Amino acid sequence: MNVNQPYLDAIFAHFQTCGYQVEGLKDISYGVQFHITKQEIRALIRIYQNTKGAVKLDLSQTKNEEAAQCAASFSIASADKPGKQESEVLDYYKMAPPLIGSDEAGKGDYFGFLCVAAVYADKMQYQKLRMAGVCDSKHLTDIKIAVLAEQIRDICPNHSVVTIPNVRFNEEYRKVQNINAVLGSAHGEVIRDVIEKTGCKHVLTDKFGNTHWVEDALRGTGAHLVQEPKAEQNLAVAAASILARKAFVDSVEQLRTSYGFDFPLGAGSVVDECGRRFVGRFGLEKLNEVAKISFKNTEKIMMMVRGL
Repeated sequence: MNVNQPYLDAIFAHFQTCGYQVEGLKDISYGVQFHITKQEIRALIRIYQNTKGAVKLDLSQTKNEEAAQCAASFSIASADKPGKQESEVLDYYKMAPPLIGSDEAGKGDYFGFLCVAAVYADKMQYQKLRMAGVCDSKHLTDIKIAVLAEQIRDICPNHSVVTIPNVRFNEEYRKVQNINAVLGSAHGEVIRDVIEKTGCKHVLTDKFGNTHWVEDALRGTGAHLVQEPKAEQNLAVAAASILARKAFVDSVEQLRTSYGFDFPLGAGSVVDECGRRFVGRFGLEKLNEVAKISFKNTEKIMMMVRGL
């Protein structure tokens, strides 16, 4: 590759947030070129890197104005401000493939299970993930996540997903009184599984709370663990975020089917009202099966049930 991988990862993620797919990446003299596509738009992008490592974004062949503006906005925000690029963009990509990325879904949702996934990707798989349009699951619809999850399983067969039902989550939380402790243990479980499958010891995960939660869970594995804010910018972590989100969406649908009841996502006032109706219909003891009862929503729901 004639341009450093961290820069490419950053600009590809930028294009994806603008709604573009990246296609046809290939080396050219002193750089790379590729097309970005969106509906009827197809535009050529070229990037060059000199022997000193300086990167230049060439838009001379980018004929579509909208595509050029999207590319230029990355140039202004990152390439034209090296300090920002180094500290706010490239740090998220400091670990190149092969690596194991992990992420979670459902942490902030009152209803539904806590789901954590880990994905191993080597350099070739990394490129396939990029071409499939993999990015942070927060930028994708549930329909797109379902499609990408199937592709990720095919591209990266060495993956692991753990789904923690609400009863188990509530029991574990009562023991430790810290959601990050439960989450750290779950990250450790899926990462250990993928380490055993691949032998890969390079691990990147999104940083949540104190770093020791995942470090403790991986003690004895020899893993080289990096925890970074917004680690979903890395494709292996992004792939894990999609698998975790798919598992979480499936868990909510499973609860809806089992109870014939519509459970909203999140933890806002709509959730409180839903919880009140659920308790009125199924009883308080059943809340333990569908919700993370350590959330403050439980107290609000109880007050509503009691008419306070």
